[in-house]
Amino acid sequence: MRIVMVNSVSFLPTQGRYRWVYAQAKSLVDAGHEVHILAWDRLLEAPEREVIDGIHVERIRVKAGFGRLTPIRTAFRLLWFHIRLLVRLLGIHADVFHTFNPDVIPPVALVARLTRKPHVMALIEPHYYYNWPDRYRPLIKLLDGAERHFALRASAVVVHNLYQVNKFTQMGVRNVVHLAQVPDRALADAELPDRSKRTGTVVFGRIGTVFGGINGIEELIPAFKAVLDTGHDAKLVIAGRVSPEFEEEFKKLVAPLGDKLVVTGSFHPNEIAKQYEGVDVSIQLTPRTIFYRYITPTKFTDSLAHGVPVISSAIGDVPYLAEKTGAAILVDETNVESIRDGMTRLIEDRELRLRMGKAGLDLVRNEYCWDQMQHRLFALYDSLDPKARAAHAA
Repeated sequence: MRIVMVNSVSFLPTQGRYRWVYAQAKSLVDAGHEVHILAWDRLLEAPEREVIDGIHVERIRVKAGFGRLTPIRTAFRLLWFHIRLLVRLLGIHADVFHTFNPDVIPPVALVARLTRKPHVMALIEPHYYYNWPDRYRPLIKLLDGAERHFALRASAVVVHNLYQVNKFTQMGVRNVVHLAQVPDRALADAELPDRSKRTGTVVFGRIGTVFGGINGIEELIPAFKAVLDTGHDAKLVIAGRVSPEFEEEFKKLVAPLGDKLVVTGSFHPNEIAKQYEGVDVSIQLTPRTIFYRYITPTKFTDSLAHGVPVISSAIGDVPYLAEKTGAAILVDETNVESIRDGMTRLIEDRELRLRMGKAGLDLVRNEYCWDQMQHRLFALYDSLDPKARAAHAA
């Protein structure tokens, strides 16, 4: 089949949702399908056309920011992109349309209806617009209604976590497919550091871009300082870019930690394994706001795939996976003492750290890896392929 995927960003490895889109596209290419991605190049910086591992990528260049414009101003850029996209869609043959992000759905849904082709909606975020200011709440409700409208008419809705499965099932969507953004099994099967032989300093790692107010840094730093003040031998590694608007405040915040803190700066996604090599415990703190509380962070399963126990906020599927495996300790990300106690517990109990790390690895190797998830994707596309349905019937 010829599958036309439409992505709301330019499909570059440095973008947060790249891995989820790439995994689906590459799996379908490997299964013998032709995959053509139409991407929105908002910064006009990426090549207009290229082939990535057999995936044909074509970028529609319409300048727009990422969260810097108001929803009203963004709407004008989005409308122009929709017009450009609609023209392109009418000129391309597809057996299936596959969309990522609600921003691209309306023109694709229209063309899918006109051509009577299946439309697969892939939605990685539980609520895309809930981080907008409260004054836009009426508009958000309107967008929620649009999401429901298109989901009920799509051939299938592909989602990232169990909260979304329940959300769309209760909405009445008949075909909901759970495809978590998870590591490849090869990552968990790779040769990992032997942490059982490590003694002395316990290294905590906070991996990912650092923003002010949305990922627990303001609570993590004083919690770690409290750990040091009690005499524990520990180090904190922060691996990732610090957002420019937070740099000055960040420098002041971490100054008291001295040489007990290492800030590595930004790194390429291909270097993720290197970031975990020296880490004994991963820390992933996220506020339980209306936008973030239902999200399952990719860095959570990344940590498990590298055999690293996690201290985490109770968001998304994390509580379920923590209970299922015992690979994570849940803390209140707003409470310095709660974070400190979680860190202290893992410093003082080396055997617990090792058991948690093994439990996380077992989960990724046996269940939470893309090698398992892609079977669900293949089953979905078999159901959409008339030839496959006929073969199964025979």
